[in-house]
Amino acid sequence: MNRVTPRTWETYAVLVGILILMKIVFILIPTTFPGADQAAAFSWPVILSISAAGALGVWLTPYARFPEPWGPGVSNTQRFTLPAVDGVGYGIITVLRDLAKPENVHLAFPLSIPFYIFGATLLEIMLRVFGLTVLTALLWKGVFRSRAYEVSFWTANIATSLYEPWPFMAKEISAATAVAVPGIIVDWAFQPLFLANVLTGYIYRRSGMLSVVILRLAFYAVWHVAYGGMRG
Repeated sequence: MNRVTPRTWETYAVLVGILILMKIVFILIPTTFPGADQAAAFSWPVILSISAAGALGVWLTPYARFPEPWGPGVSNTQRFTLPAVDGVGYGIITVLRDLAKPENVHLAFPLSIPFYIFGATLLEIMLRVFGLTVLTALLWKGVFRSRAYEVSFWTANIATSLYEPWPFMAKEISAATAVAVPGIIVDWAFQPLFLANVLTGYIYRRSGMLSVVILRLAFYAVWHVAYGGMRG
């Protein structure tokens, strides 16, 4: 029997409402996005499909053994403070790495604020609320028949954590010799982009959906809004 509380559904509805509100902002204020994939993310079909997928993830939360966002076992420090600190720290690391070879990947301020609020919320719904939850539940309940939970979670966490770095990894692998491929994989396993996603998955397991949205919002606030605004 599913045990998701009404408060969790209300919280998820707020996240979906944020996506819709930010979409309306850019309907009223049209702009050019940094990448074609980002422009596509603002389409109604993408918003509605990811929102529906996230709802499936919320429904499967108990079957993946993930906490609800307002559950009694999650403190406000775990829910808000620690994810924000982690996000700011990751943002600072990303800025320092970019200083050596700056890349222009930021939307200009002040539209960067609604843009990255949208992006943070959409990405965490897609990767964690849907992807990590559904994959963990399928592996644990379906493949391993309620055994080997740790294997199920970490397999799902690594798989979903590859979503962001994979395009860069694939580009390097396609241009490399077969002998060099293992070295590329090992190198990316220690890159901040992959490690930050693994950490985010762990925080989601420990503290629920709000914590990972807070983490990504804090990261984007430093990397895209503050640093990107200064560069712009």
